[in-house]
Amino acid sequence: MTKYKVTLKQQLLVLSSFLIIDGGAAIIYVYFFGVHIPYTIFILPLLLVFVLTILPVLILHIQYYRANKSSELMIDKRNRKLRYITDLVDLEVRFGDIEFLHFYGSFAGDSGLYTFSAYRYFKIILKDKQEIFITSLMMYDIKNKLPELLSMEAINHFSFLATIK
Repeated sequence: MTKYKVTLKQQLLVLSSFLIIDGGAAIIYVYFFGVHIPYTIFILPLLLVFVLTILPVLILHIQYYRANKSSELMIDKRNRKLRYITDLVDLEVRFGDIEFLHFYGSFAGDSGLYTFSAYRYFKIILKDKQEIFITSLMMYDIKNKLPELLSMEAINHFSFLATIK
């Protein structure tokens, strides 16, 4: 039986593009200009960086963390069962009771060029219409790993930001 939950290590893996791209840009900026804005013309590019790289990561990270902060997923591939535990629910499900497996990701895919491209999630819809959300904060390489573990094909959905719907 394999267990998955939100860990600091997994959060850092998902944040790695953000930390490298924005962290590197911040270090370069501070090296050349210090901590102040030397020219008012720099305000617009800095605002653009915030809106395009920092804000999406903040939105997705908070949303994904809230969805899975107290969740634990246990997959027993041999017996074809999964168990999903939160503060509110304790579900034990046979793989055969899964009606649909939906994958949600950004158009950026695995490019690593966008600070939010590693944020993706699955919505598992059971035959009784219950839904389970499993985010990339719980599982490394979720796009490939979860369908393999469940022995199911996923229905793919792509958008600019993979916000939980």
